Amino acid sequence: MAVKAKIVSVDEKAHQVTLRYFTDALSEDALATSFKLEKYQPDPDADENHWLERWVIARFPDDSPLAGSPLQCQTDRAVDVLVVPAPEGQALLDYVTKACPPQREWLAVMEMVADPAVDTAMPGAIKAMGEVFEIPEPVEVPAPAIQAAATAVELRARRTPDRQVQTIVL
Repeated sequence: MAVKAKIVSVDEKAHQVTLRYFTDALSEDALATSFKLEKYQPDPDADENHWLERWVIARFPDDSPLAGSPLQCQTDRAVDVLVVPAPEGQALLDYVTKACPPQREWLAVMEMVADPAVDTAMPGAIKAMGEVFEIPEPVEVPAPAIQAAATAVELRARRTPDRQVQTIVL
């Protein structure tokens, strides 16, 4: 499964971009969450006053760089660009992809359940629907384990001559 992404919005004041993830099997249209009501005439030769309504995907206008794409999708994710000035070209794409890794597992499951040959029945969930249950307290991890994990992570910063942090790599 090849995961694809594109930037669908830029907020310069917040120094943030919105990434959209999709695949060949789960297109942007399949993941769309923005819809509008459209009036149409089922038969243009019939009565001029005979109009029906249907929900259609709300799309970016034709004069937009995103012309034809849905306005919003399930996989749209905001990414703060914590580098000033912001990188450009491939450096920007690399930065936002590292900052917001694609939800490969979710996309893989959604591709599977979209296949009519796959049994998507959830009898256990249907049976449990409406039942109230308690969520257990989170498991506490001993401090030495946290310390060991923290020392295993190498933090590096690349600095410019004026000592500005440009990137942080974990």
